[in-house]
Amino acid sequence: MSVSHEITLFETSFFKPVPGTFHPFARLPIELRRLIWTSCLERQRIITIKLISQRLPDDRRYLVKSQDGYRHSVLLWVNQDARYTAREFFSIRIPCDNMPVPLYCNPEFDTLRIHQGCSMGVECIADFLPKLVAYDARGVGVLNLALDGMAFERPVTTSETTLLPIVGDLQGPALEGFVSVVSRLRCLWLAYLEQGNMRNMGPLDFPGGKVHHNRSAPVFPALQTFERLPVDPRPIESDLRHLATFHDPRRQIEEWRRFEAQFKVHREHPLELRIMLAVKSPCIVDRGTAQSYFDRSEETFRITCCDFMGILYAPWGEYLTKGEWEVLRGRLQDAVGFWLFTPKAFEESHYGYKRVRDLANHPPELCLSDLGS
Repeated sequence: MSVSHEITLFETSFFKPVPGTFHPFARLPIELRRLIWTSCLERQRIITIKLISQRLPDDRRYLVKSQDGYRHSVLLWVNQDARYTAREFFSIRIPCDNMPVPLYCNPEFDTLRIHQGCSMGVECIADFLPKLVAYDARGVGVLNLALDGMAFERPVTTSETTLLPIVGDLQGPALEGFVSVVSRLRCLWLAYLEQGNMRNMGPLDFPGGKVHHNRSAPVFPALQTFERLPVDPRPIESDLRHLATFHDPRRQIEEWRRFEAQFKVHREHPLELRIMLAVKSPCIVDRGTAQSYFDRSEETFRITCCDFMGILYAPWGEYLTKGEWEVLRGRLQDAVGFWLFTPKAFEESHYGYKRVRDLANHPPELCLSDLGS
């Protein structure tokens, strides 16, 4: 059964291109042109780095790879002056094993997300982060960091806390370098991006054969630039009352706080700790692929939750007609990006079956990805 109408995406004017061309730009003073170029670069991005365990001839402990589809700024290739401005702005240059040129980052505007392989431990993060200071021409390193929510799990069977023993094995300069990097962090996001059923949850996921189509859950794409909204402005209260996350972030929050206390981490600025939630979809790279993804998501839910009489399940097991379902589908726009929740949202939430939570009293921030024109 085909979808009868086009899925609407939630976007803002932030990403819409400004029409027209300013022809006298080349005649402007170079200082003014560089200010304009810099203003074009000042966009928030989330950059994914993969640490992959692999034994190499030079006895390296892991490979460093950028995410698939990483896009360098076009200003690096416009002309010599634009390239100079971009290289000044992107002071961090990270050598990656899958790229012929370094990955360019700005510590003020970019959030570095470190994605680990299943066999990796947090000891590789402790080894990698101090190196970013050496890769930075200004010696700043990373200020905004996103770690996989399960990054603190060791690849062994243990009931002990995992972060502290690993970092506790570091000695001398290695430990000092890691604690120094952590002390300068301004933002730390614990990312949970693998919950595929957070949008489409079938009868087997919940007691009583109930189902839920959570259209409000954003989808994390293979894109970098985003706009951060202080609160998700869409009508998402109903979905937040029945949000399935499948993982419990509280243990990771507690471990991070214990680590900071043990090593007496001193900060000049308070740390912004957030829980990052989204459904991951690397296939989304632009508006067209986003439309295709949401079309398939709608069709999957329709097929999964349609009985032999052509009656559909509404959210949480109530029945409705096909016409009522069509009206319901058009009330909420889909979002490409991710949510940011405060730790308080999970520390105070009720944990139900399959880790379903009521987060209606803790509306999240919405980070919208740039889908291009």
